[in-house]
Amino acid sequence: MTIKLPIPFFARILILGKQRLAAAFAVGLVLLPAMGTAAQDFPTLTTAWEPWPPYQYLDEDNRLTGLDVELIEAVAASAGYSMKFRKLPWKRHMEHLKRGSVQVAAGISYTVKRTKFLFYSRPCRLETVRLYVRRGETAAMQLTSLADLIGSPFVIGVQAGYYYGPLYESLKSKARFLDHVEEIEAGDANFRKLILKRIDGVLSDTYVAAATLRSLGDAQKVEVHPMTIYSDRIYFVFSKKSVDPKIVEAFNRAIERETLAGTLQAIIGKWLE
Repeated sequence: MTIKLPIPFFARILILGKQRLAAAFAVGLVLLPAMGTAAQDFPTLTTAWEPWPPYQYLDEDNRLTGLDVELIEAVAASAGYSMKFRKLPWKRHMEHLKRGSVQVAAGISYTVKRTKFLFYSRPCRLETVRLYVRRGETAAMQLTSLADLIGSPFVIGVQAGYYYGPLYESLKSKARFLDHVEEIEAGDANFRKLILKRIDGVLSDTYVAAATLRSLGDAQKVEVHPMTIYSDRIYFVFSKKSVDPKIVEAFNRAIERETLAGTLQAIIGKWLE
């Protein structure tokens, strides 16, 4: 005959406590993945921004948004990091990266000079500069190169300080070429002048052109000239002064992962609509 001895009071409490702890642990395992994706739980990296639609700007609700903002936030979250944004002019941003007081920058092209103080990620998007002309006038502009502007009747608009590729940079030293170029500081003035027939074309990267024409409501009045201007890969960069190379590796894996998943292309495509 088996005799069942009564379980002492404290033993019952111990058993009950273990059961509750096990149950709580099981619930915790279910919740853990969701909690782990919260941005505030991630290590934070600091980057900077300045007003440059559509890449980075404040929307009507005073919230920071833009193509490069969305890209870096998506990749950072996939890599296990969150981003803190500081408002800084581009030149000061570069100085902070050199010192390590800012750790990351988005939307940057490759130069050997910058590799002295920056790690480069895998490319995350392309930047393409095109020539935009009034709809129906492409055939009349028999141009195969920017150099063909010399001796032509055409004038194009550009934005001061913008990089339009190596050919444009070399042509800038020629007065005969600059006779066919009108420069503005910023804004949508070039496309306004194009539509008003004050200039014959506008050099612009595709994202800026799409955003500008969308805001003007004049996309149907403009078309893209087939002439090739410039295209290059765009990267995230990291301060060598304050960023461990393992963080760069984590971002590279995230870029590859989110590219395969279609996440980055979905973000990019939205800003070209």
